[in-house]
Amino acid sequence: MRLWTVQNEFFWERLEAVGEITADLALVAAGLCCEGERFRNAYEWLARRMDEKIGGRPLPGAMPLWAWWQWCGETRARPDLRASGHLPKGERGVRIEFEIDPALVVLSDFNLWHFPLNYWYIGESEEDSESFDAELAARGLDPHARNLPGSVRRRIEGSWERVFDLDSGRGRSEKCVQATLWRISLDTVAGVKKFVAR
Repeated sequence: MRLWTVQNEFFWERLEAVGEITADLALVAAGLCCEGERFRNAYEWLARRMDEKIGGRPLPGAMPLWAWWQWCGETRARPDLRASGHLPKGERGVRIEFEIDPALVVLSDFNLWHFPLNYWYIGESEEDSESFDAELAARGLDPHARNLPGSVRRRIEGSWERVFDLDSGRGRSEKCVQATLWRISLDTVAGVKKFVAR
């Protein structure tokens, strides 16, 4: 399976020097800056799901590494470095192209991933989402609060399984599909393109 990861230059220098990279929570939190604590729950949830789906977690604190399988649908799989948003503007980065066994990767819908990041419920349909919000409102609960009852939290987190359903909605061919994995090895690298983020 061919994937692309967009990283800062330090990541590439470290990969060249060490030969393999895994991510831990400190590295993830540093990359997320002020969002680290807010997003920690979603990252830990995804890491647990990866444990269940592909196993092989290198260390207890290991976190997912991110790559693209389809940056903007199947016709634009490779990330376009002319686009903004890959890294902070002006930062020097690299797009690393590499090959990996599909059994070592978990694919998910990039757009739906924002629901776990923000602790939102993913409805099966628009009606399901509206019904969930109405149910919480009737109970006097804020759907975006962190102190929701356990049964509600379990329902929200259970809905996140939908990030892995790539065939729903628009269908796989049109989706932005991200890949998460535990490690990237230098010997799997097929190409490196340096750039300055826009």
